[in-house]
Amino acid sequence: MSDLRELGRASYREARNLPDVVSERCVHTLIETASCQACVDVCPQDAWVLDDEQLGIDASRCDGCNLCVATCPEGAIQADMPPALKSDGGHKVAMLACEPAGAAAGDEGVVPCLHAIGLNTVMALYRTEVDTLISCSSDCDNCARGSAPRLELCLERFNQLLRERKLPTMHHRHVDLDEWLRLADKGLAESGGPSMSRRQFFRRATQAAIAEHGHIRNPGAMSNRQFEPAGSIIPRRTDAQTVPFLPQIDPGRCNACDACARLCPHGAIVVEKSDPPGSRSYLINPDQCTGCGICEDVCDQQAVSVTTWATPSLLRIPLNPDRCHGCGVTYYTPAGKPSPDHQCRICALTRNHRLLYQVLD
Repeated sequence: MSDLRELGRASYREARNLPDVVSERCVHTLIETASCQACVDVCPQDAWVLDDEQLGIDASRCDGCNLCVATCPEGAIQADMPPALKSDGGHKVAMLACEPAGAAAGDEGVVPCLHAIGLNTVMALYRTEVDTLISCSSDCDNCARGSAPRLELCLERFNQLLRERKLPTMHHRHVDLDEWLRLADKGLAESGGPSMSRRQFFRRATQAAIAEHGHIRNPGAMSNRQFEPAGSIIPRRTDAQTVPFLPQIDPGRCNACDACARLCPHGAIVVEKSDPPGSRSYLINPDQCTGCGICEDVCDQQAVSVTTWATPSLLRIPLNPDRCHGCGVTYYTPAGKPSPDHQCRICALTRNHRLLYQVLD
C-alpha cells in the first residue's frame, strides 16, 4: 500500500509540474537560524511556506513556474527543464520558450518560465559549448512571473564575467513564437557531434584552459543534478575579476570565533594555518561561494557580509595569536585589531568568570 501511495504522490507531482526538493542541501537543514527565504520571496503564488517549524510548499497553490529553482542558492530545488539543443553551422544553440508565450507544454525546450533558468544552468550550457541562446517569451512586464530576476540580466552579467576572463561570450536572440517554432521544427539541425570549425576549435581551447584549473569535472551536471557553486564553473584567473558572490569579513568587527569558516558548506571561508607555527589567516575563496548567507547568519558581530557581482579586494585576513589572561588559552584576533585586556572572547563576554554559574549536585 505504501508503494501505491508513493506512486500516487509522484503522479500528482508530475501532473502539477512541482519542483523536487533535496532537503539535505537546504540551508535550513544546515543551520536552524538560517535567514534565507529566496524561494519564498520569488514565488508569485505564495506557495512556499516558511515559519519557525517548517519550510515547505503548498501544492494547492503552486502553479509549477519553477522560479524557485533559479533563485535557490544551494541548488536544493530542482526541476527538469532541458532546452532544445540544435546546431547552426559551427554554433551550438540552446532553444527555450515559456508556456505563457503559447508554446505547448511538454514540447522540447518549452519551460514554465524563461526566468526559471538561472546562472548555474546558463553556465552549465556554456560549459557544454553552447554559444547561442534563442528564447521566446510572453509579455514579461505584464506577467505574474515577470517580477522575478530576468534571464536577460543573468546573461548580461554572465557575459561581463566572460569578457573579463577573455572568453567568448554567449549570444542571445529573442524571437516571437512563430519564428521560434520554425527554428525548432526545421530551421536548425539537431545538435550532433562537435564541429571542428575554427570557432569550435577556439572554444575547445578555452574550455581546455578552464579545465586545467580542475573546475570542469562534470560536463553533464544539468542531467545528473549535481550542484556546483557558480564561481567554480568558470573561476577567476586573477583576483581583480568579478565574481557572482563575494564573502567579506570586516577585521574591525571580527572576533575570530571561526563560526563562518566552520559552517560554510563549500569552503568559501577557511582557516589557513601558516608559518611561523601558530600563525593563522582567514582565506576567502569567492569562487566557492553560493550566496547562501550562512556566514552572515552565524556571525554575532555582524562582521561578515556577502555581496553579488563584485570584485574581490581583501581575500586574506591575518590573525594574531595571544594568550588570555583570564583562562590561559591561546586565542586570535584580526591583525591590527587591539586587544587591550588580553582576554579571549569568552572571558571578555563573561567578565572573566564573574557571570559563570557553578553547577552543584
